[in-house]
Amino acid sequence: MIRHHLPEELLAEYAAGAAPEPLALFVASHLSMCDVCHDSSSDLEAVGGALLASLEPKKFLRMLSIQFCASLTNGQFRNPK
Repeated sequence: MIRHHLPEELLAEYAAGAAPEPLALFVASHLSMCDVCHDSSSDLEAVGGALLASLEPKKFLRMLSIQFCASLTNGQFRNPK
């Protein structure tokens, strides 16, 4: 029985797809064994999905392009070799 649960901030990062791969693997493993955290993560994914569904397509595409440009200026974009 699992007695320790993941912080909501970590579950939100995972649900948003923003967690680094090693951390996402850890969270996914935990979620497979912990019903409490699994339910919390599912709730967060539902909220995120509802927010995305409520956006107008033009606003959503603008938001994505702004985030992409910001990642370029922050040096997060790496050109594949």
